[in-house]
Amino acid sequence: MRVSRLKLKGKKGQKRSRISFSSAFFFLAQHRFFRRSLVTGFIALVLGLTWIFNGFEYLYTKTSDIFIASTHSYGYKLSDIIITGRKHTSPQDVLRLINNHHGGPVFKDSVSEIQQRLTSEISWIKKADVRRILPNQLIIEIEERTPIALWQHQKKFYLIDGEGIVIGPQVPGFETLPVVVGQDAPQYAPKILSLLDSYPEVKKRLSALVRVQMRRFDIMLHGKMTIKLPEVQIESALSRLNFLLEARKINLDEVTMIDLRLPKQLIVKVSEKAAKRLKLKTDNV
Repeated sequence: MRVSRLKLKGKKGQKRSRISFSSAFFFLAQHRFFRRSLVTGFIALVLGLTWIFNGFEYLYTKTSDIFIASTHSYGYKLSDIIITGRKHTSPQDVLRLINNHHGGPVFKDSVSEIQQRLTSEISWIKKADVRRILPNQLIIEIEERTPIALWQHQKKFYLIDGEGIVIGPQVPGFETLPVVVGQDAPQYAPKILSLLDSYPEVKKRLSALVRVQMRRFDIMLHGKMTIKLPEVQIESALSRLNFLLEARKINLDEVTMIDLRLPKQLIVKVSEKAAKRLKLKTDNV
C-alpha cells in the first residue's frame, strides 16, 4: 500500500494563526515559577536603577566637592558681597541665605540656588539676580515688592503688594496706604485698587476696602461713608460714584451710606442729624 503525505494549504489570502505575545504572557503567568521569576526580575531592575542613579548622584557630588576645593586653593575665595536695590530687606537675612563667609569658596553654591533661597524665604524680595565676578566677588541685584495696601488681620496690619502677596508686618513709611479687611481681601483687593486709578474722585477719598462674606467689597470714603459695591459690574458702579462725587451731588457731611449693588437704583442713607433736618423741612412744606 502506498502512502502519500499531503500538504494542506490554506485558502488564498488567509493568514496563519499566530500566538500573540499577550496570550503567551498570560499563559505563562498562570505558572507559579514564572510569576515568581517576573517579580524577582522587577525587584532586581528597580534596585539596579536605584543603585545606578545614586551612584551618579554620588559621583556628581564628589566631583563638585573636588572642583570647589581646587578652585578655593587657587585663590577663588569670597571676599566681597555687593547688594543693590535693597531698601527694606534685611542684609543679615541676605547674608544668612548666601550661606558663605569671608574667605569661603566663591563656588560654594550655584547662583540659581542662591536666587531661589532669596526669593522663597524673604517676602520683600520679588526678584533676585545673582552674579559672580571672579575671582572673589558676589553681586546681588534685588527687586523689592511695592506695597499698595495694609491688610488688617487679627488686630494687626500687614503690607500687601499688587499681586496680593502678603509682604510682612507693617513698617514705618506706609501709614497712608488704604486698609483692606477680610480673610481673602489680599487676593481680591489689588483688582479694585487698580480699577480706582480710573476714578480719581473715589480714589482720593478712599480709606478702606472691606470684604463682605468673601463675595464682594464695601469701600469706605473718609472713614465715615460706606459704599456697597456689587459682585459684578464693579466698574459701572465706580463710574456712577465718581460722577456723583465730581458733580458734587453728594453731601459728604450728611450721607453715611450709598448702595450701588443694583444697576438702576441708588439707595442713600443719611445721618441722624440730616434726617431730622430734612423732616423739619418737609413738614414746613
